[in-house]
Amino acid sequence: MRRLLLLSLLLSFSSSAQATVDRTTHKKCLQAKDYLGCVKAHSVDSGLKEVITNPGTATANGNACPIGYAYIGQGYCREVLCTWMGKNSTVLGGKKWKCPPSGIDGFSLAFGAQSRIGNDPACSSGEPEIGWTSTCEAPYKEPPKSKRTEGRRISGWNNQNPGFLLPK
Repeated sequence: MRRLLLLSLLLSFSSSAQATVDRTTHKKCLQAKDYLGCVKAHSVDSGLKEVITNPGTATANGNACPIGYAYIGQGYCREVLCTWMGKNSTVLGGKKWKCPPSGIDGFSLAFGAQSRIGNDPACSSGEPEIGWTSTCEAPYKEPPKSKRTEGRRISGWNNQNPGFLLPK
């Protein structure tokens, strides 16, 4: 009799707990290794914005851009380029970036392709300052020219050149 009572009690708890899980959340989390963690991450009332389960992957709440990219805000990074006959981006000025020396005057810093920010466990949490690569670079002081990072050189002037795209 006690076993029957215990079994019915357990079934009532499990059915009431399952009833609170949204059907779409249940489908998303069915194959997850940590079902409860997945449900908590997808539930509206959990208060979590994002759960980082795989350090190094792209995330809206990351702390590091890919190599050669600068943080532009709102969880996005842009590739730093050196374009010919352009104007230096004001976002990149006074930061860690430079264009390689050339015999032709006119290479300037600009933005290229966009990417989501990632997470580097070796860096402190939080988002980097605009124009820098990661929170590992804090306290964000401009290094001497010899220690700055070169942007990827783009030559030519055409409409397909991503170096002439500026962040909004």
